[in-house]
Amino acid sequence: MRRVQLNLEDDLARRLEDLSDDEKKEISKMISIWLVKKKPRPVLDVIDEVSAYAEEQGLTQEILNDLLKK
Repeated sequence: MRRVQLNLEDDLARRLEDLSDDEKKEISKMISIWLVKKKPRPVLDVIDEVSAYAEEQGLTQEILNDLLKK
């Protein structure tokens, strides 16, 4: 494993320094996943895609609202 340096805002750097070793390992794992997947798509893009698919399947806004009320 190799150590790298990141530039962060002062507040974020302090917060990172204050994390436990386990929390730092978890962040390292998340960064690894993020880099391997070459940055996940923005959540709003995913929401738009799911909405379009739902409409294609006949799920209208009215049906969705009815389902959410139950």
